[in-house]
Amino acid sequence: MRIAILALVAAALCGCTTQQGMDARFEGLVGKPVKFAIDRLGPPTGSDETGVPRSYFWAVNHDETFSTAEPPNRFGINDPVAVSEGNTRPARTTTYHVQCWIRIEAGADGTITAYDWSKNAAGCGRFAARLGLF
Repeated sequence: MRIAILALVAAALCGCTTQQGMDARFEGLVGKPVKFAIDRLGPPTGSDETGVPRSYFWAVNHDETFSTAEPPNRFGINDPVAVSEGNTRPARTTTYHVQCWIRIEAGADGTITAYDWSKNAAGCGRFAARLGLF
């Protein structure tokens, strides 16, 4: 049961996406204005607008900790008496390292011409969710 819960948490953490799904979403950005990407991904972590192509970067790098509670009884609830008396098993805690970088290049006219990303679907899942389906 705990493994199933951890699998669900991991799926939520990764944004329910795959490398192919991420590539498809980024491919959908090519040909669109940079403002389109910024409106969806948020302000870039950094940029280099001095030459052509212009580059825009997004990055995350941190740990996230999730806890899973004791499984409920056969009625789907935790025993309130045991909870009030502190007689429950401790929660299982799992820490995931979340890491992602994204680079988008644009031409002089501000149209996206290329993209690259860290190929870490778990770390980039939140960005993929923001891109949605075009």
